[in-house]
Amino acid sequence: MFLVRHKILYQKICAMKKIRKFKALEKDPALEGIKMERAILARANHPYIMELYFTFQTETHFFMGMEFCNGGELFTLITSNPDIKDREGKASFYAAEIVLALEYMHEAGVMHRDLKSENVMIGANGHAKLTDFGISEGNLC
Repeated sequence: MFLVRHKILYQKICAMKKIRKFKALEKDPALEGIKMERAILARANHPYIMELYFTFQTETHFFMGMEFCNGGELFTLITSNPDIKDREGKASFYAAEIVLALEYMHEAGVMHRDLKSENVMIGANGHAKLTDFGISEGNLC
């Protein structure tokens, strides 16, 4: 991931995911995963799901410009702060937001299939953002 700013469409900072084409093209499931993630994020509209702003490709790479979550991964928040006050309260808070995001996706016919704390980002507002839909199943209509 890279931190970028799209000067024309968005004046805000974005997270840019860069994927090498030759790696994706040599593994057919990887290419399908990239297509699936793009399709899901492009159609998802939920406060606890990562927002996709734009995509493009070059001869060598695929790129996805997404919402930047300056709180980092939930995994890092949990493991790097052993003395978190009200640990149970924070766990309940994030669990509730993740459940709401999953409920939205399941109602739309999408199953995440890779739910782990590394795939939950914490946004600037302190809320969870579900991401990494590369091995998901279904199609968000």
